[in-house]
Amino acid sequence: EERGNRLVVGLARARLLLVAGRWEQAAVLLAHLHDRHPGEDAVRRLRVEVLVRLQRWADLADVLPQLQKAGGDDSQFPQLEKRANREVLAWIGQTVGRADKAYTIRRLQAYWQALPTRLRGDEELQAAYAGELVRCGADDEAEALLAATLEKQWSNAGVEVYGRARSLRPDQALARAETWRDAHPSNPVLMLTLGRLCLQNRRWLDARAYFEAALALRKSPEAYAELIRLLSQMDDRAAQRYVVESLGHMSARLPDLPLP
Repeated sequence: EERGNRLVVGLARARLLLVAGRWEQAAVLLAHLHDRHPGEDAVRRLRVEVLVRLQRWADLADVLPQLQKAGGDDSQFPQLEKRANREVLAWIGQTVGRADKAYTIRRLQAYWQALPTRLRGDEELQAAYAGELVRCGADDEAEALLAATLEKQWSNAGVEVYGRARSLRPDQALARAETWRDAHPSNPVLMLTLGRLCLQNRRWLDARAYFEAALALRKSPEAYAELIRLLSQMDDRAAQRYVVESLGHMSARLPDLPLP
């Protein structure tokens, strides 16, 4: 452990801890090494690996911007940073309960506002944030955020969440989504969203038409489920046909195995 060898010895110890599966100890050691050698690439990469393995997403979300400043560009860091922040948003949203919805919404809002502008402008993170707002009951806020975003930049993830938001003005939400249909006439996610918005407006036949249009474009489990649920409530015999069709579609992806 002479002064000139401390970094090499520290990295060797960290790697031995990783091999032994002692991830928490490795995380502490690598944090100390990074404080002493912030520009060392090997330390940076091992630290990120450990935090991902431990699924310490909040720590990773805090650390990655510092690592990027210290070490320049790394092709994996931007995606890891987005994933870490998505996981933190999901964790906050999952803590919601009947008594503390308002508190959870405030936590989500505070976390979102604390993110740098470049991340708040990312379509994937916007959809993740809006989805957690919907989970907590802040549907109108989610709908307003996504409406503003989708007018500027299209996002399938955002459109899907838009269809799940229960706005206080479902007629306006539907009218806005219908304006997107001309620009995206063959988008199955938009068709699914339009169907869900029609359900919110109690336009059953229009909802059925949109769900069928979504299935014609892509055989998704969500579109099958929505259409079957709607037809079952309408006592329409076509529900049975779509059940069989959906099962056949799922069976086509199963491995070829012996059956009785």
